[in-house]
Amino acid sequence: KNLVFEARVKLTPAGGAFATSERAVIGLATAHNDDLDAITNSVWFRVGDAASMAVNVESDDGTTNTDDQTGLMGNGETASVDSGEYSTYRIEMGDLSNIRFILDGELIGTTSASALSTGLQPYIVIEKDSGTDQHVMVVDYVRIEGDRD
Repeated sequence: KNLVFEARVKLTPAGGAFATSERAVIGLATAHNDDLDAITNSVWFRVGDAASMAVNVESDDGTTNTDDQTGLMGNGETASVDSGEYSTYRIEMGDLSNIRFILDGELIGTTSASALSTGLQPYIVIEKDSGTDQHVMVVDYVRIEGDRD
């Protein structure tokens, strides 16, 4: 209830950006699956997939699946992070029909996962479909807060 996930993470992909077959996700999910799209309950930021450091927001509650929604800054520009710099990723789930994704203090998108009925765990991973590049991820902290029953 009123769950808030926050993590401060530094991503440093080889070459300064993720390739189209590489990505990082930072957020919450059920059990791990090598195919991120096969995870049917998740709420996370997705960085990469497009030879860039662009940030998308995604959620899936088993019924409504929001994939690859472009994160937008207040000025209308695509949200992104800088390679080798820390960013703060915050997900506010006080209203599951209006989940708020906040990057470095700025709202970049909302999704709905109102049918979510299972527990989630922290899920922070770099994934690549192929290749030998070695990327670096440093997690400074993870904080999860919520109301007690």
